[in-house]
Amino acid sequence: MELAASQYKNCKNFTNLCFHKEDFELDAEWHFFATSHGKSPCDGIGGTVKRLATRASLQATTSGHILTPMQLYDFAVKNITGIDFVYISSDVIDADEEKTKERMAEAKTVAGTRSHHCFIPLSESSVKIYRISADVCSDTLGTVSGIAEEKTSVNPKDIAAGQYVAAVYDNSWFIGLVIQRSEEFDDAELNFMAKHGSTLSWPMNKDICWVPYSHVLSIVKTPSVTGRTARQYELDSTDLKNILVLYQEFMAKSQ
Repeated sequence: MELAASQYKNCKNFTNLCFHKEDFELDAEWHFFATSHGKSPCDGIGGTVKRLATRASLQATTSGHILTPMQLYDFAVKNITGIDFVYISSDVIDADEEKTKERMAEAKTVAGTRSHHCFIPLSESSVKIYRISADVCSDTLGTVSGIAEEKTSVNPKDIAAGQYVAAVYDNSWFIGLVIQRSEEFDDAELNFMAKHGSTLSWPMNKDICWVPYSHVLSIVKTPSVTGRTARQYELDSTDLKNILVLYQEFMAKSQ
């Protein structure tokens, strides 16, 4: 799946995903790809239909222009072979909208969707999310109002731009500088430092990523400069001990 995150990664679609088994008697998972990496036969079919319909409409003179959905359907059925077409009227769409109105009214934002790309329903009200499809660590989140979420290590209200935090990223913990936070998506944009044993440094290429609040382990003191070059940093020893404990607890819950 590609295109804008808001087009697909929204609370209503995640709620429908959780009801997919009930609606269609089929289990479903949702895996998102980088732009242009999620192509499949349906992309070619859609492109072919649009190309042929556009050409036919442009070549029409005083009649035969394709201006409505029904005209497009009639053209496709009569002129394109090898593809089965189904026409869905606005009445059917309105009826389906009415059927799912109560479901949609209870839908709520799923935190961390911008940094996660694999979504697997657990029930009609919860979904398990992974950063990538092959990830072994996950979070379980509710998709409807009234479902209690797991408590986070840090109160999200305490996370602010300019702070240093320890957060789980790529199945390990790292130190990052908070750039900004998002109340809409319940996550924070972090500029991560690189780890070299017991020391830290800023990488040549910035490593910036949105991380859900649930992956923030703790707020830490600003790393102190160490070494002659002033390019190496180290964590406060108390912060480090606390991070290691919180990280172990986080991984245990994620398995």
